[in-house]
Amino acid sequence: MTNATGATGGRRGTALWAAYGTTVLLAALLNWFSLLLLPAHAVTLVLTRAPRATALRWGAASSAAVLGTLPLILASKSQTGQVAWIPPVHRGTLLGLLLTLLAGALCAWLARPGKALAAPRRDRAALTTVAAPLLAVPQLLLLATSLAHPVYLTRYALFSYLGLALLIGAAIRGLAFRLRTPPRRLIVAVTALAFLGLLPVQLSLRAPAGRIDDVLATAETVAMVREAGDGVLYIPAARRDTALVSPTAFTGLRDLALARDPLDSGTMNGVEGTPAQIAAAMSAARRILVVSDDSAPSAHTDRDRTKWRMLRERFVRCFEVSEHGRRVTVYRPRAKRGRWQPGWSQRRPAVRDTLGRRRMACSGGAEISGLDARHEGGDRVGGDA
Repeated sequence: MTNATGATGGRRGTALWAAYGTTVLLAALLNWFSLLLLPAHAVTLVLTRAPRATALRWGAASSAAVLGTLPLILASKSQTGQVAWIPPVHRGTLLGLLLTLLAGALCAWLARPGKALAAPRRDRAALTTVAAPLLAVPQLLLLATSLAHPVYLTRYALFSYLGLALLIGAAIRGLAFRLRTPPRRLIVAVTALAFLGLLPVQLSLRAPAGRIDDVLATAETVAMVREAGDGVLYIPAARRDTALVSPTAFTGLRDLALARDPLDSGTMNGVEGTPAQIAAAMSAARRILVVSDDSAPSAHTDRDRTKWRMLRERFVRCFEVSEHGRRVTVYRPRAKRGRWQPGWSQRRPAVRDTLGRRRMACSGGAEISGLDARHEGGDRVGGDA
C-alpha cells in the first residue's frame, strides 16, 4: 500500500496498483471478509492527504477486486446457516477488542517521530497511518455488522493484526532510539514477554473447555433427559448437528420440524417443514426437548419464530441445562404444569450424578440448584407453586 501510494503514474505505478488489486482479490477469494481492509486503506489515503491521482488509482484497483469477489459473495448468501452458530457480541468480546485497540494506540504513541530518531519523520508517519487503520477499521466494521447479524470472530479479521504487528515493530524501533539500545535486545525481550503472557491463553484455547460449543456434552445431556415419544426441536436449525454427530443420543425422539432428512434432501441439516406444519407437530407433542444456543434466543426465520411462539404460548419450561455454548431445555404443555411425568424417576440417579450441580428451572418458575425433585403422588418440583 505504501509503495503503491508513492507511485502515481508510469509503468511502475501501474504495475504496483495491478499487484495491489490482484493481492486484494486473491485474499478476498480465500475469505471475502478481507475486503474490510479496503475501508482501512481509504482512511489511510485521507490521513495522508493522498493526491487525487493516487485516490483514483486506488479506487480502480479496489473496485476491480470487489467485482471479482462479487460472485463468491452472492453465492455465500445462500449459506448463511453455516455461520448461525456464531454467538452475539458479548462483554468479553468488547473488552478484548478495546484492549487490542488500546495496545495499538500505545504502540503508535511510542513510535511517534522525535528529534533524536534517525528515521525520517515522514516514513514513521506513513507507517502509523497505514498500520493503525488496518488494525482498527476492519474489526470495528465487523463488530458493527454483528449488532444486526452476529458474524464477529477474531479469525475473520485476523489479517487486521498485521497492523498491530507493524505498530509493535515501530514502537520497538522508537524505544530503541530513545533508550539508545540495540533494537535486537528489545525484540528478544518483547518476544519472551509475549510468549509467556500468551501461553496460558493458548493452552486454555486448546483444552476441551476452550471450545465455543461442545456437541458431545449436549448430546450426553439429551440422552439423560429424553423419554420415549418426546419431540425435539433445534433452534436454529443448524443445531441439528448435535444429532448428526451423536445420533444414538437422540434415539426414540421425533424431530418435530424436519420434513426431509439430510440424505433425502442432499443437504447437511435436512429441510424443515412450513411454520404451519411445525406448529401442528408441536401441538401434538407430549414433551419437547429444545437444543439451542446458550446465548440469547435467536429467531431469524419464520420457522424459528413459530417454534419460539408456540413454546411461549402453549408450553412451560421444566428443565434446563447450559453448557459450553449450547442449551438443552425440556418443555411440556401448560396443562401438565408442575408435575414430572412417570419415567423421569427412572433416570433420576444418573442425571443427579452428572447434572445435579447445574442450574435448572422448574415449570412453576422456581429455580433449583439440583435434582431435588419428587415424583408421583402429586408431589411437585421445587417450591410450593
